[in-house]
Amino acid sequence: MVRSASWRPTRAHVRAIAAGVVLVIAALAKNRPDLVVMASPLLIVAAWSVLARPAGRPTARRRLAVRTLREGEATYLHLELDDALGAHQVSAILRHTPYVDTRPRGRALTVDVGSSPQSTARLSFALRTVRWGEHMIGPGLVSASSAWGAYRWGPVLMEELKLLTLPAAPVFDARAPTPHPQGLVGMNRSVRPGDGSEFNTIRPFQVGDRLRRIHWPSSLRSQTLNVTSTFADHDSQVLVIVDAANDIGESGGLDGTPSTLDLTVRASAAVCEHYVQRGERVGMCVVGAANASIRRSGTGRAQLRRLLSSLAAVHPGGSTEPEDAEVRMRVEAGALVLMLSPLVSPTTLRRALALGRRGFTLVVIDTMPTELDHADDSELVRLAWRIRMLQRSVEMTQVAAAGIPVVPWRGPGSLDMILRDIGRRAAAPRLAHR
Repeated sequence: MVRSASWRPTRAHVRAIAAGVVLVIAALAKNRPDLVVMASPLLIVAAWSVLARPAGRPTARRRLAVRTLREGEATYLHLELDDALGAHQVSAILRHTPYVDTRPRGRALTVDVGSSPQSTARLSFALRTVRWGEHMIGPGLVSASSAWGAYRWGPVLMEELKLLTLPAAPVFDARAPTPHPQGLVGMNRSVRPGDGSEFNTIRPFQVGDRLRRIHWPSSLRSQTLNVTSTFADHDSQVLVIVDAANDIGESGGLDGTPSTLDLTVRASAAVCEHYVQRGERVGMCVVGAANASIRRSGTGRAQLRRLLSSLAAVHPGGSTEPEDAEVRMRVEAGALVLMLSPLVSPTTLRRALALGRRGFTLVVIDTMPTELDHADDSELVRLAWRIRMLQRSVEMTQVAAAGIPVVPWRGPGSLDMILRDIGRRAAAPRLAHR
């Protein structure tokens, strides 16, 4: 809330009064009635403006209709001027904010409120965010003028407001279950029998079995009471590791070409949203960022909101996070660890190898965009990039040779084949040393 001192006369009003007075004096001194005719409109308008001068002391307020959005969604910035009775026009202008489309396009708006009997004047800017992150809307200037532009209030500086934009989750669906469900209640088939929905076998009736589980055809044939047993449905822990050490490429927003960090953040949002909606316990660890963060595993919409808020606050580079950050995550046995990274930094690949050696079920998701624009780079930069891509392919081969699958991010179905292979490998018999 900002309050200005009072209404002040404009230079145009002062010039009109001065010109009118000078013309009247000259008409009297030189006996020129025509000068009086020329001065009359100026003096009449000046007198009218003085009589219609606003008497209030306006107060400016600003607010966002919605403070948290998803990419591509829109909201309104409302500016209100209280005690503005007598104002004829109210004007406002905003500073340009990257990745925020403002309507009107010039970020300037003038509203005629002279015919309104209300004492509160309102202006609204339409805002649409096209990239995730924390956007500062403003600062801006607000001013008001009376009839004929004789008196002006302001301009008054309006402080900036924070608009949080959560990453838009692209379409993602993984039909394959998590490999090692270890929780209590969920949608994944456990290897242990229990109360679930997937058929296991037919066995003799035991005390405590439900009557609806009785299998009458086999009971009539064997003359003994048999029931159907099922596999238990359990949940599992999913740990999402987000590599935010680098942001390569220029971000074009939601409607343009993504950078590496854009693709990583949006893919992480899609994975988190998918597994939270399935009832899994999802945690997240942002590594390599200037503001690295850790979110403990949890379920529900509140947990999803916390995860998306952490992704929206990511700033690339500057972190000295140790490579064994997973120790502080309390990763339980059987957890599914998903590492999303463009795999440009060697530190990320060393971290993946360390996680694999610890025995975690790890899947590395490659979020390198298929196309990166290097047209503006010099020949040496393009050559260095090609050399780094060759080194990257060698390092990815080493990670795959260590038994850690590396899959490119392709949206729906990106993880189905890998998770099914991991599940079959976990269920396969193993050689025991005696």
